[in-house]
Amino acid sequence: MYIKEVVNDMEIRHSKSLEAHKLMVLELDKYLLGGEVPNNLLSHTSLYFLAKFHKSMLSFRLLVVSGFNEDASVILRTMVEIAIVIAYISKEPEKKIGQIY
Repeated sequence: MYIKEVVNDMEIRHSKSLEAHKLMVLELDKYLLGGEVPNNLLSHTSLYFLAKFHKSMLSFRLLVVSGFNEDASVILRTMVEIAIVIAYISKEPEKKIGQIY
């Protein structure tokens, strides 16, 4: 019973944020499932980080809706770190990939 109440409260109070989250997940789904991935290190690395970010987004929402805010903050930190890595790689992809691996 408690979980249903939390979910209902979350959906009422944060409907705009949840809708934005849903749209982001759908966009990532399209990208991740959208076609062939070139067979090179940059593509595979990017796909790895995007897939990890996608999975983390889904986990984050589940934890928040379930009332596990502290655990969600750990996932959020992971998402921030992934975003930083992707931004870092995107500046000079060929050079930066070598530094990561």
